[in-house]
Amino acid sequence: MLSFRAHVRRQGSRWAWEVRQGHGAATSRRAGTAGSRAEAIRAAFRPSPTRAVLPEQPALHTHQQAA
Repeated sequence: MLSFRAHVRRQGSRWAWEVRQGHGAATSRRAGTAGSRAEAIRAAFRPSPTRAVLPEQPALHTHQQAA
């Protein structure tokens, strides 16, 4: 399991969030800002396209041949 760190901090009138996942060269980083602390926390834990669970691909039907 990769390590996962999320940070939310006040930045002027906005809230900044940052998420880091992994170690060393394999570290991925996402960051952004939000209007409220609650929105920043939700955004930090929202799945990114790479973290989102992909829908199951339909199986190839190569075994369906006429007898």
